[in-house]
Amino acid sequence: MNALGMAIDIGGTTTNFAVLDHQGNVVSRFKCSSRVFFGGDEHPSLSLEKAIRSYLASLELQVHDLKGIVVGVPGKIDPTTEQIISVPNLKALEGVCLGVDLRSSFQTTVFVENDVNLIAVGEKSFGAGKSYTDFICVFVGTGIGAGLIVNNKLYRGAIGAAGELGHMPIILNGLKCNCGSRGCLEMYCSGKAFSRQARHILAESDNQSAVLNDDTKWDNAALVFKAGREGNAKAMTAIEEGFKYLGRGLAIAATVTNPKLFVLGGGILNAWPEGLQIVENTFREVSSVPFKDETDFALTQLKEDASFAGAFGLLTGLA
Repeated sequence: MNALGMAIDIGGTTTNFAVLDHQGNVVSRFKCSSRVFFGGDEHPSLSLEKAIRSYLASLELQVHDLKGIVVGVPGKIDPTTEQIISVPNLKALEGVCLGVDLRSSFQTTVFVENDVNLIAVGEKSFGAGKSYTDFICVFVGTGIGAGLIVNNKLYRGAIGAAGELGHMPIILNGLKCNCGSRGCLEMYCSGKAFSRQARHILAESDNQSAVLNDDTKWDNAALVFKAGREGNAKAMTAIEEGFKYLGRGLAIAATVTNPKLFVLGGGILNAWPEGLQIVENTFREVSSVPFKDETDFALTQLKEDASFAGAFGLLTGLA
């Protein structure tokens, strides 16, 4: 197999593995549940090491066949120690030094980066942000993450925590978030936000009471979107309100960073791409001049492969 490297995208719900060739194409992939994968007593680094070895063996590859491994994680990473310091939607990874551990195990190049930073790099190199010098890539999945491209470069912030848009407080004394704060944006528009509302929306029409009563099943959001497609008024209202919250959040972000473009993607936008128009309309309604009319919006061009494109950028020196 013509393999350049391996990319691993760890999400709050699903972890995706891919092998990339020398042109950045995905030549093999598989996925598994993040909560099952990282939910046991085994150290997360060891779990990931075993999975990588098993996956490579299934493809008749060895680590020395690869230029490197890139891992995207949905949280903050200390740029000095490489310790993962905050992952509200997958707390098993907090305090773990994945990059240090995997380099020690494999004796190869390993990058560990915020997942949406990788996506932003991918969209800058190959996708919707190709012709923009300044943009924000926003992915709405289990939670909300953002990657900032400023003057053609990825901006990580003073301690590597730039782009934590999902934990921007937008409601005073609002809903309690997994991060420990209240009123965070992702409590109102994300997989866990819509899953939280699933019981109320579907209780009268859905017989999956055991599933709906489990608020930790963040993939219940899919049931809400399915109901919306079928004309459920409660579901449609909840979806519209969620995207309006996101539009307001982006308006706040624009006043600080003044991007020329917002690139939106992730499982929630994939499930309801019409949400882009709700977000844009809300943004233009609440924003002030000059942001109101001078900011562009687009859906990701790379979809679920955006983080893999960013991984290719790191492995080949494009980022």
